Amino acid sequence: MRGFTARNLFRMRQFYDAYRDNEKVSPLVTHLPWTHHLILMSQTKTAEESEFYMASAIRARWTKRELERQIRSHAFARASLDRSSASKALTRIQAPAIADFKNAYSLEFLGLPSDHSEADLHGALLRDLRRFLAELGRDFRFVGSEYPVQVGKQDFAIDLLFFLLFFRRGLSCLVAIELKVRESRPEDLGELSFYLEALDRDVRKEHERPSIGVLLCADKDAEVVEYALSRTLSPALVAEYQTALPEKALLQAKLTFSMVPGSMTDRRSYFDEALRVLDAALAHDERVIVLLDPDTGIEPPSGGSSAQVLQAEVAAVFQKLRAGDVVVVYQHSRRSADWLDATKRELATALGMAQSAVDSYTGASVC
Repeated sequence: MRGFTARNLFRMRQFYDAYRDNEKVSPLVTHLPWTHHLILMSQTKTAEESEFYMASAIRARWTKRELERQIRSHAFARASLDRSSASKALTRIQAPAIADFKNAYSLEFLGLPSDHSEADLHGALLRDLRRFLAELGRDFRFVGSEYPVQVGKQDFAIDLLFFLLFFRRGLSCLVAIELKVRESRPEDLGELSFYLEALDRDVRKEHERPSIGVLLCADKDAEVVEYALSRTLSPALVAEYQTALPEKALLQAKLTFSMVPGSMTDRRSYFDEALRVLDAALAHDERVIVLLDPDTGIEPPSGGSSAQVLQAEVAAVFQKLRAGDVVVVYQHSRRSADWLDATKRELATALGMAQSAVDSYTGASVC
C-alpha cells in the first residue's frame, strides 16, 4: 500500500492500540466516522472516558461539533447522577430512568449574562430548543412550555414539559422541569411534587409510568437537597445548570488519597502499584496530586544508583497527567538552597522538555 503520510500511519497505529484489547468498545467502533475517532483519541485520557463518549455519540447521533462540545463541557464528569440528588421514589419506582439524567447540564450555548432572570433562561431555552434537547438526550421529546394544569378552581403552569421515550427499556413517562435561577430551596420540591401529582392524575396515560420531576437550578446545597428529598414521595431530582463551560477542577469535587503499601520491597512491583493507583484515580476523573520525593535526585543521563528516581519512572507518571493535575516536589530543609532548580533541571531532562515548561507542572515545598 502506498500514499500514507507518517501522520496517517501514526493515527492508524494509535487507532489499533486504542481499541484492540477493549471487548466492550470494539463492536461500537464501526458506528462512528473516522473524524469522531480522531477527536476521541486526541481529547480523552482514559478508556472509560472514551467508551462513554463513543456510546453517547452513537446513541444521540452527535455530530463532530457536538462531540467536541460535550468533551469541552466535561459531559463524562457530569453524566452520572448522584443518588443523593434523587428521591428514593425515583430510584425505586423509576430506576431505569436514572441513566437518562445528569448532575449538571451545560447551557453555555445560550449566551446568558451572569445576572439573567428566570424569564431570560426560559426564553433562551425555547429559542434554542434543538440544542437543549441535545443536552438532555435524544430520548426526550418536547411537549410544551408553561404547560397548564388545573387543580380545583386554580390554574397553574409547569415551566417545561417533556416526554421521555425509550422503547428498549420499556420506559415512557412525562418529565416536568421547573427552572430556578438561584439556589434550590426545600419548598421548590413541594411545588414540583404538586405538579407531578396533577400530571399523574389528569394527564398521564394508563400505559405510561409515573411522571418525573426535575428541579433545574443555578446552584444547590448537597445537604439541603438530601434532607429535602429524603421524605418526598415523588420521583424527583435536583440538578444544576451551567451557563459557562466549567473548569475541570470544579467538577472534581472529591480528592481521593491513596498510598502505595510501604511493605513492598521489590522496586518494580512498587512502581507498578503506584501506576495502578494513578490509573484508578484517572478512570474516575478525579483530581490527581503526585508527591515526588527525590531524596537522592533523579537519575542522570549517564545512569545512577538504584536509590534514585529513574527517568523512565518520572516520564511514565507525567505522561498520564492532565491539565489541572499537580506534581509536588518536596525536600528536607537540610537540602541546599538551589535544590529546586537542580530538581527542575533533572525533571526537564527526564521529560525531554524545557525547564520553563516544567515550571507550569510543579509546585514545591520544604519539609
